[in-house]
Amino acid sequence: MADVGIDVAGNGDGFDQELQKAHAVLLEIDEEIRRGEGDSRSLKMVRAYVSGATLESIGEGHKLTRERVRQLINKTRWKATDLKKLSLVFAEQSRRMVEKADRERVIAWSFANPGSTQEEASEKLGIDRSRVRELLGERSGRHPATSVVKKRAKRWSDEELIELLWRFHEETGSTVATQFTEWSRANGGPTKQTPMNRFGKWSAAIEAAGIAGSYSVDRERLYSNQDMWAIVIDFFREDRTEYTYRAFESWLAETPNFPSGSLIRVRLGKTWQILARDAQRLLAGYLDEFEPEWVSDVLTPRDWSTFVRKELDVRSYIEQALEDRGPILTIAKYNEWALENDAPAGNNLIVRSGISWAELVRSCGGRVGLLGRRGNISEEELLEPLREYLDAGGRRNYEAYSSWASERGLPVAGTISEKLGGWSKALAMAREEPTDV
Repeated sequence: MADVGIDVAGNGDGFDQELQKAHAVLLEIDEEIRRGEGDSRSLKMVRAYVSGATLESIGEGHKLTRERVRQLINKTRWKATDLKKLSLVFAEQSRRMVEKADRERVIAWSFANPGSTQEEASEKLGIDRSRVRELLGERSGRHPATSVVKKRAKRWSDEELIELLWRFHEETGSTVATQFTEWSRANGGPTKQTPMNRFGKWSAAIEAAGIAGSYSVDRERLYSNQDMWAIVIDFFREDRTEYTYRAFESWLAETPNFPSGSLIRVRLGKTWQILARDAQRLLAGYLDEFEPEWVSDVLTPRDWSTFVRKELDVRSYIEQALEDRGPILTIAKYNEWALENDAPAGNNLIVRSGISWAELVRSCGGRVGLLGRRGNISEEELLEPLREYLDAGGRRNYEAYSSWASERGLPVAGTISEKLGGWSKALAMAREEPTDV
């Protein structure tokens, strides 16, 4: 028999032609067996060998040696070397069929389980995880490798640092780095250096946390929680080569005034893996596990280039806080309430209203502290806020205290000095230190 000319390394149309040749030869073998021509036993050996059996396995079935099987095959119209080439073509065909079936199973799983891990696919389908990733192809980026949380040393995440910064600001009303260190150490946290290193500088850390004086405050309330979900969903609407958190942050940076990835995760209270999974499930139509009104809102496309911040009824927040917390409402007291009620921060309301905190609270029927009672303020009432300021790590500085007190509607350093006989004496009295009389 002439050489069959099979090259199993061929791809596409080339392999299809080789497969046609192999099937043609197989038909010839089957036809000769059917006609009963030649040595029936040898023809059956030929059929078995071309179908993938080894010379050894064929020999075991007939109680012959490997070499004897080869000799009997070579006495037919076909040679063992040519038949081996045919068997390789059929083996490649079988491999490709299995791969196609596995790919179809993996892709079907991908669409049915958006955002799930490759590890879950491996366990469900019984396919090696590295193979799952290969078969997913371009869709591999939509599925994280594993959901196993890596153990880490004492390392503060962005979310943890942002939460600490918020707590610090809410409890002290301060944004001073050195005061953060004192407060944080007392609460088991890191020094100021950790958020400074993480975010590049102290002001950037304050901005990332959305604290007063940063653009993040406006960005934080420019977008509702539903808007932030819509942002995550929009990221997954388009085909991408990568769907990692790093890719998400890069995408956010391309749109002016978009919130940071860290702020989105903190506001929504979910890890990137959970956000990615739920966003993909929503886009894939798995809606039963979510509230219908919420689904309708977050799936509604936004034109982010013309997105207009929602108008806030500033006074309604103040009025509600006054009702819940009483008639005296400092900005620190309000911010504590706002954090509990998912309301805008106090400084955001100041920016929106265009008036001071004291004016804003008074316009709603409340007051911010002891202002308006200067003639009747007792010595203890003057010293109490000064002690609070010093206990929080405030500098023993006239201007620094005045700035801190003014933000809270408390008597400034000038009032205290006038009533108590000087700033140095007031400091000494607050610390119960001896004074020069």
